[in-house]
Amino acid sequence: MKPFTAHFFALAAVAHLADAHGRLVLPPHRGYIGKLPQFKGLVPINYSDHGLSAGGIGQTSGGKNGICGDPYTGVREHETGGTYGRFPQHREKVIGACYAPGSTIGVQVQLTANHKGFFEFGLCKLNSLNDKETEECFQALAEPSGLKEWQVPPGNGFFDIQYVLPSGVTCDGDSHCVLRWHYTGWNNPGVDARGQEHFWNCADVYISNTCGSAPQTAEPTQAPGTTAKPIITTGAPVSTASPVDPTGAPATTSAPVYTTKTPVITTSAPVNPTQAPVTPSPPVSDCGSCTNCYYAPTNACFIGWNQGQCNSAAAFKWCGAGAQPPTPSSSAPTPTYPPAPTYAPAMTKASTSAPIPTPSAPKPPSATPTNAPAPGPSTGLTNILPKSLFLQIFPQALPIYKYENLVAIAAKYPEFANTGNVDVDRREVAAFLGQISLESGDLRYVEEINKSTMCQQSAEYPCAAGKQYFGRGPIQLSWNYNYKDFGKAVNLDLVASPELVATDYDLVWWSALWYWNADKWNGNIHKVVGLPGGFAKTTFIINGGLECGLNPPNRESEKSRIASFKKFCSLLGVAPGDNLSCQTADFPPKSPWTDPPAGSSVAPSSSAPTPSSSGPATSVPKTVSWNWFASSTTDCDASLSKDTLNRGFYVGGENIPADCGKTASFTYNGVTVTATYAWRTTGGQGYNELSPQAFAKILGTNVDISKLQSAQAVQAAINDPGRIYAVCTGGKC
Repeated sequence: MKPFTAHFFALAAVAHLADAHGRLVLPPHRGYIGKLPQFKGLVPINYSDHGLSAGGIGQTSGGKNGICGDPYTGVREHETGGTYGRFPQHREKVIGACYAPGSTIGVQVQLTANHKGFFEFGLCKLNSLNDKETEECFQALAEPSGLKEWQVPPGNGFFDIQYVLPSGVTCDGDSHCVLRWHYTGWNNPGVDARGQEHFWNCADVYISNTCGSAPQTAEPTQAPGTTAKPIITTGAPVSTASPVDPTGAPATTSAPVYTTKTPVITTSAPVNPTQAPVTPSPPVSDCGSCTNCYYAPTNACFIGWNQGQCNSAAAFKWCGAGAQPPTPSSSAPTPTYPPAPTYAPAMTKASTSAPIPTPSAPKPPSATPTNAPAPGPSTGLTNILPKSLFLQIFPQALPIYKYENLVAIAAKYPEFANTGNVDVDRREVAAFLGQISLESGDLRYVEEINKSTMCQQSAEYPCAAGKQYFGRGPIQLSWNYNYKDFGKAVNLDLVASPELVATDYDLVWWSALWYWNADKWNGNIHKVVGLPGGFAKTTFIINGGLECGLNPPNRESEKSRIASFKKFCSLLGVAPGDNLSCQTADFPPKSPWTDPPAGSSVAPSSSAPTPSSSGPATSVPKTVSWNWFASSTTDCDASLSKDTLNRGFYVGGENIPADCGKTASFTYNGVTVTATYAWRTTGGQGYNELSPQAFAKILGTNVDISKLQSAQAVQAAINDPGRIYAVCTGGKC
């Protein structure tokens, strides 16, 4: 129940980290691939894979960097033969994707801290097992439009982009190719590229004539993303505030639109990726503005494909030169499907008092598929969301997220998606899917990545020694009080054993459906989701403290929720309705530590309170935020870490030693202190990062921050909303 921002996935909900920036997700880069279940045991997990900046500006400003983001001096863990570059040991078992030569591929990048600038991709072919990549080896790839630098639009999240592979390059067997992402930030004004932050990721891929024309069953192609649902844009501009291209290349208005949580296509000849019925091809008159290959379910236009690629699967419609409308008597082609994927169990199912569900056979696909659900009973979860559609929506779901268990647990809540009102029920399922998609990264995560204790202890809601109550499950059940209340509902001591929520195949779904249907201090999701503006109310109940109101701290997360909800409404054949946003005056921010209403036993779920949106009455207010710094954070005296944060006042920043020693006055709730600070600019907006102990002083508490283990615990202890205001006079603070 915390935002999937600052966030991947977010994964699951993610804590705010000063050193978190971005990663290549599809194909998975070497530092990320170990987190995926199909590569478990082959590549170690790297929990810092989103910060591969070659040591930061201090080291890269001299023009030196590791090939794949490691520091120039020291161990090159992410290069071939290193800790995470395991191709010499495992060959095809650690290949992240397989592409056809000359194909137009989709890549996906997650940014957790947007530094503006641009992305570049390069390809290097290595001819033998132990060959290593070099800077000279990489050849730049271009988008279908011919541009090589993709301008980054504002905001954090997942960015989907197309690139064209060279037609004459193949690499498989002992040979393989390295696809490299290079991110050049552009938020340090007045300096050239050497004065900006840079990030590099390397992914191991195959390029072969056996790839891309059908779902791959050979071992090298079991990587995520090779049969993902496409989501590419029609060429609409994403922003009018693109950063200046330092190379002088002209800006483009055809950059792919920024999307969240949706996998990208990664094959040259797309096929129906699941056992779901395909959507019939629209007539040419229904192509809209698309003049190439049209994909109706997402209203996507693949501008780089040829007619042969487009005609390889019935779900796609050629709308380019020579396209002809279908004759009235023609019938939709009968789709063919790949075998259902099989998975080795990722974990042992824990024993609980809950019954083990009996899997039910999925419905066969309709001979005449349509966008809308199949005829027949139109309410109830299984009728609205058949297994085939579930697998289509979540092609990379972890094995623990079994459809059969979802259905069995949903039966415990007979009114869930079963009111008898077709539109209300479909909209509730779309809302449920939209929320869990955001919280769990399309069911690719069962635990929060940045784990913390998340204990708000009281006599009624204790915490067990050594236990952590971070987000788990599809809706990211968080905080000790929610674990206790959920445990009470299922007759288990989840305060003592919170890990069961992430290991038990029943409890994982039960946690989400319990939270969805339980009465809480700020409402009951099931009871409000069918009302006008119901989706906004669901977001408010789940994470209103951070995402709702006129000026919430995490504005972008709600946009992702709404986008997913609209997408699922379209798939389920129901209108999403109006008033989808909770970022209005109708949803004032509320502290999660507000006492629940009388009669409500469920404590609030938000991970941090949100303050009033009004700043100080005098001078010029500037929003101030703080982060729980990692030990690798660059700071003024190189001593700032989570172990020393409580030593005096400090407003931190990244790579800005020139500002060290300056002071500013900070005011919150009528209390003012003067603290050392470093001013920083990100995304065109200035803000400061202040140490938790300074916040403690400002808020009038003497809590010892050094004894707390996470940002959330600090916020809970000092009742800190995560932002205050700096009083600036005469343009200076």
